[in-house]
Amino acid sequence: MTFPKFSQRFQSNLPNSRRVSGPLLVFLFTALALLFVSAGYWFYTQQAQSLHAQKTNELQSIAALKVQQIIRWRMERLTDARMNSTSPFFNQALQKWLADPTDDRLTAELLERLQMITVQEEYQNVILTDPQGNLLLSADPQVTSLEADTQKLAAQAAASGEIRMADFARSAVSGKVTLAIAAPFSDGQQPPAAVIVFQIDPEEYLYPLIQSWPVPSQSAETLLVQKQGTDVLFLNTLRFRSDPPLTIRIPLTETQVPAVRAALGRTGEFEGLDYRGVQVLSHLLPIPDTPWFMVAKVDQAEILTGVRSLGLTVLLVVLLSVLMTAVLAVYTFNHRHRVLLQNLLMEEQQRRQAQEETRTTLYSIGDGVICTDGAGLVTLLNPIAEALTGWSEAEAKGKPLAQIFHIISEETRLRVENPVERVLREGSIVGLANRTLLIHRDGGERPIVDSSAPIRSAEGKITGVVLVFRDQTEERAAQRERALLNFTISTSLNEIYLFDAQTLRFRFANDGAIKNLGYSMDQLHGMTPLSLKPEFTAETFRQKLEPLLSHDTANLVFETFHQRADGSRYPVDVHLQLFEYEGEQVFLAVINDITERRQAEEALRKSESIFKKIFEILPIGLWLADKDGTLIQGNPAGVKIWGMEPKVSQSDYGVFKARRLPSGAEIAPDDWALAHTVNEGVTVVDELLEIDAFDGKTKIILNYSAPILDSSGQVEAAFVVNQDVTERYQAEEALQASEERFRVAQEMSPDGFTILHPLKNDKGEIIDFTWIYENQVIARINGRDPQEVIGKRVLDLFPTYRGTSFFQAYIHTALTGNPEIIEDVYVGDNFSRPKWLRLVIVSMGEDIAVHAQDITVRKQAEMRINEQLNELKRWQKATLGREGRVLELKREVNELLTQMGQPPRYHSPDSGESQHDNLLS
Repeated sequence: MTFPKFSQRFQSNLPNSRRVSGPLLVFLFTALALLFVSAGYWFYTQQAQSLHAQKTNELQSIAALKVQQIIRWRMERLTDARMNSTSPFFNQALQKWLADPTDDRLTAELLERLQMITVQEEYQNVILTDPQGNLLLSADPQVTSLEADTQKLAAQAAASGEIRMADFARSAVSGKVTLAIAAPFSDGQQPPAAVIVFQIDPEEYLYPLIQSWPVPSQSAETLLVQKQGTDVLFLNTLRFRSDPPLTIRIPLTETQVPAVRAALGRTGEFEGLDYRGVQVLSHLLPIPDTPWFMVAKVDQAEILTGVRSLGLTVLLVVLLSVLMTAVLAVYTFNHRHRVLLQNLLMEEQQRRQAQEETRTTLYSIGDGVICTDGAGLVTLLNPIAEALTGWSEAEAKGKPLAQIFHIISEETRLRVENPVERVLREGSIVGLANRTLLIHRDGGERPIVDSSAPIRSAEGKITGVVLVFRDQTEERAAQRERALLNFTISTSLNEIYLFDAQTLRFRFANDGAIKNLGYSMDQLHGMTPLSLKPEFTAETFRQKLEPLLSHDTANLVFETFHQRADGSRYPVDVHLQLFEYEGEQVFLAVINDITERRQAEEALRKSESIFKKIFEILPIGLWLADKDGTLIQGNPAGVKIWGMEPKVSQSDYGVFKARRLPSGAEIAPDDWALAHTVNEGVTVVDELLEIDAFDGKTKIILNYSAPILDSSGQVEAAFVVNQDVTERYQAEEALQASEERFRVAQEMSPDGFTILHPLKNDKGEIIDFTWIYENQVIARINGRDPQEVIGKRVLDLFPTYRGTSFFQAYIHTALTGNPEIIEDVYVGDNFSRPKWLRLVIVSMGEDIAVHAQDITVRKQAEMRINEQLNELKRWQKATLGREGRVLELKREVNELLTQMGQPPRYHSPDSGESQHDNLLS
């Protein structure tokens, strides 16, 4: 009935010349039907692919989640084993028990510790064995012997010194499946003294973890398998078989089974037949550091159930559409198209909502998260990642991850392979190696730990990578602090002990105590403080501890003696504290060896005794004054200088009268050196004073005063030193007067006087002399002002000296110390005629002194005499008979000699000797 109406409506919209005929309408209906069939088929295939991709991603996520949970569970078990096996208190308790296994109290304490670990960590049992695997103690009292596998595991751990984890095994006694972890005790011995074995019941946590499925499913299942010989062994209970764990095996030749493919190394998505022979879709992953493989699977039939239902619906709609009228067909087509769009829109909204939730989660978690696309280019950085890398998300987007996430090895300082590259290459989850550093954009370094996982599309293709990492700086610092604290206490040079408040037995002693006492740790475990302190009895020591036990004081300090293993004693300073923890009381004792302090105190007492004697006998005045300026203590020399009693004040004797030299000005009381020292904290040295002592004598003293400061830097006293220099001062004044008289005498002397200082080269040879003094006579001789000559070199002023007898005589006296007397011609630059000088050169230590006389007149007279004598000789030869002339010449010679202050040469020139006398004799 509807077809005609549709035909009419359809044809009414066409021009009259183009009316639709019946065959054309059939063709149109057929075309519409085929189109609807195609649309239905396309919709069916799209939905089937979407459902398949959804199941694939679901399997992948669940498999990865299970693997991470198993890895975390395994690391927690290994960490627990390591912490218990390296615990210093557990090790000490074990060593103590091994030394005396018959001690019931120690045995009970160890069993209580094992049982506590069993209950708190939910172990099946915790066992102690010797290095050969023989049973020592068991938390479960029903266990009296160990199976061969457990013994072998313990022996392997002891031999290797490392923690060993066994595989799944079924107990021959109980029939239950167990896992075991063996950890040797790390006490420095090789082999270790014992091994702790943790037995785990997988039924308690591991099997429920594997078997749980997070979403509703009729056939989904997670399997844990392992390759064993030529078979694959199923390690957990199965959903569709009641066989116990470790009983189902499948040969490796059955490669259509996902478990077999996993054992052969296949990872990722795989379709095949499971252990029931049912077609399944699975995801395969290895579990790192274990021989186990994870298989997450779901029946293909469950996946296709929804697809088949959808297909029947589509087919029904298509058939009805073909039979309906064109209007109904068009309406149905439009309706279905609208439904399809709505579904797509809803899916897109859901997808965007899921993306937004994921994004919110990634931006909110406390770890750094970086996401990349399939080419390794950054697409997302959360705030933590921004802070750790130094890159903002806007700057990092589109850049290669290696540029943003720069990591190096902490040990080798070499660049570490980018984890994203490994994920893209291997297609699996990877983690960084230990001790990896992240380089911040500003160059800073942070230790990090991370893991990377691929992001897959619905088709299973890797479309990107998510990288999750965290800063380990604080964790490393906390570990280092704990290790440093343990190392510091153990290796401290002080003696540090822990002993029980009830039994007083030592529970811990550090290396400093063991080294100083000479006892071993085993010996100390059986001893008490009374064994070391011979001054105490049990009763007196208990009385000493009572203030701590009654909480009257928090810290107890006293001095006593300790006795070493060899019987020698040494003084100690003891610091005791009481600690209470969970109802248990222990004392911490920190001991300082004060032998050196006692020796220093004894040396100080001797030093004080010596100083006191020196103080009393020293001829210099020593005084101690308080901060008010009162002299409170003085030595006998100080009392003698001032003429007062040792303890005086200004009011007792009146005003101190003193004058500063050389000015002689009176000193006011507030200007006294001691007042400056006490009030201002200044040190006064070399103050030369003239004082009126209280015994009526006037004295010259050298005064020193220095402040004595307290711990806050304030003046609390002063130290004063007086030296009586009256005689020395008077002697110096006399010496200065004598020197002044000598200087005046030298200046007034008719002779010259000068002092020269020799100059030497690197070889010690004298090369010149400098003037350091000369009087006015020498100045007149030299023709230069004395101030012009002082400090000048001789050869610079008188270069003609070089090679003369003057200069050679200077050198000879300076080298030998022998005096020289020479007479020679002196040539000056400031006068025209040379002068004759008589020089007496003598040594004055390092310098030489020269006494000079101008003998020019005498030399000139001698020259005239010689001329007269020569003339006499000529006249004697010429006129032997002219005696009168001879007598005349003799008289002239006598007169000249008399003028020079010398005796006459001829005794009686007028006596009329014969002309035959020797006139020149």
